[in-house]
Amino acid sequence: MKKLLLLMPALLAPIQFAVSCVREETQEEKDEKLAKKYEKDIDKGKYVFDDFEQFEMKDEYFEEQLEIDELWTKPDRNIKKYWLTGLFFNDFDKWYNDFQHKFNIFKKLWTNMLQKK
Repeated sequence: MKKLLLLMPALLAPIQFAVSCVREETQEEKDEKLAKKYEKDIDKGKYVFDDFEQFEMKDEYFEEQLEIDELWTKPDRNIKKYWLTGLFFNDFDKWYNDFQHKFNIFKKLWTNMLQKK
């Protein structure tokens, strides 16, 4: 049993080595994959850029305004006012930057294809 426990690290070492060899894609490699995908779409006659997810609004993006607003304080009205939170602006900026990045790759390919023709 003791020998088996001593051999465990030696037996598991190749697994750890194999896991450490897996590398993540760089941004340039991801961009090249996107460019190839868009190029295939353009070759198929699909000239519309639609490779993006719609931005989804979440409940966490809204915060109820607790200040009393004199314009809306009629007793027969039940009007609530909401503000957008900072989380909304952060998430929207991330979504917008991702959209712009993908669209610029598509636009660059499109102009290159037009110049070739």
